[in-house]
Amino acid sequence: MFSIVIPVWNARKTIRRTVESVFTQTYSVFELVIVDDGSSDGSIAAIADLTDPRLRLLLRPNGGAAAARNTGVQAAEAEWIAFLDGDDVWLPGHLEELDRIRAACPQADLIGTRFLDSDLQGRFDVPAQAAARIGTIRYFEEVGAGRRPFWIGSCAVRRRAWQAVGGFRARVPGDDSDFLVRVALDHEAAASTRRTSVYMHGTGGDIESRIERWRRGGPVTAVVTPGDIASCLDVLLAREKDVGADAMPSGTDAFVNFYVRSHLRTALQVHDITTARTVRRFYRGHCGWRDRLLFGVAALPVPLLRWIYRLARPIRRSLFGIRQPVAAGPDRARVRRLPC
Repeated sequence: MFSIVIPVWNARKTIRRTVESVFTQTYSVFELVIVDDGSSDGSIAAIADLTDPRLRLLLRPNGGAAAARNTGVQAAEAEWIAFLDGDDVWLPGHLEELDRIRAACPQADLIGTRFLDSDLQGRFDVPAQAAARIGTIRYFEEVGAGRRPFWIGSCAVRRRAWQAVGGFRARVPGDDSDFLVRVALDHEAAASTRRTSVYMHGTGGDIESRIERWRRGGPVTAVVTPGDIASCLDVLLAREKDVGADAMPSGTDAFVNFYVRSHLRTALQVHDITTARTVRRFYRGHCGWRDRLLFGVAALPVPLLRWIYRLARPIRRSLFGIRQPVAAGPDRARVRRLPC
C-alpha cells in the first residue's frame, strides 16, 4: 500500500486533473491524503463531488507546501509515502512502477521514476519508452550528470526515512530538493528509468513564480552563500564540513555544479548579470566548455551583453537550456494522448 500526499494551495484550475490521474492508477491499493493549505480560490470545491473512500481531505491554515506535506505524512497510514503536487499529473502506471522498484530494491528508503515536462497548451504526447532499468542509484552522481532520476512528484519515501530527517523543512528555498538531499545522504535510493509522471509548466508554481518575480525585477535573494541558490547546497556542504570531503557520497562536486549552472542560466535569461557573475565562485573543479562559455558571457561588458541579447536569441535558447513542452515529432511515437 502507498499513502499519497498532495498539498494544495489555490490550485482550483488543476487539482481535478491531478486527483483524477491518481484514481486512474493501475495499482489501486492506496489512500489519498489531500491537504488544503488555506486555499482561497475554491480549490476544494473543484473536487467536492469525489466520493472515493480512499480519499481523505485535511484543512490547515496556510503554511507552505513543506508544512502541508508534513501534515499529510503525519495523517497517512502506509509505510511508503508518495508525493504529488496539485498542478502535476501521474501517468496510469506510476504507482505500479514504484511498487516494482521497492520489490526489486528492498533496502532502499527513497525510490522514484523519471518524468516528463509539459505545459498547459492543449494535449501532449507520451513518447514510446524502452524497457525500464530498475536498480539502486548514486543520487548525487545522477543529479550532477543532469539525468534527473526523479523529483518530488515522482518519488516515494519510506516513513522511517521521513522521520529520521525530521520531515520537510518549511520556508527554505527549494524545500523539496532540500528534503531529497537530506534523505539521500543517509539512506539508499533506487530508481526506474521509466517516465511515469508529468511536471506541468505554466501553472504558476513556486519555482515559476520565483523566476517570474526575478524576471520582472522583483525582490531577489542576493547570492552570498551556496544556500542562497538552494538550501540543499547548504545541507550538503554542512555535512562535508562535519565529516570531510573524503567521506562524502560520490558526485558531490557535480551536484553542486549542477545547481550553480542552473542558477547561472536563469540569471542570464532574466538579465541579472550581478548574480551570473557571483555564482562563479561556487563552481567546483574544472569547467566544461559549455560552462566556460556561459561564465565568459557573464563576464562581458554590459553594453556588449545587451547586443548579444538582442541579436542572438536562438543561440541563447540553446545555451541556456530553456525547456520545451513535450510534443509529438518525427522522433516521438504517439503511444498515448493524455488530456491536460
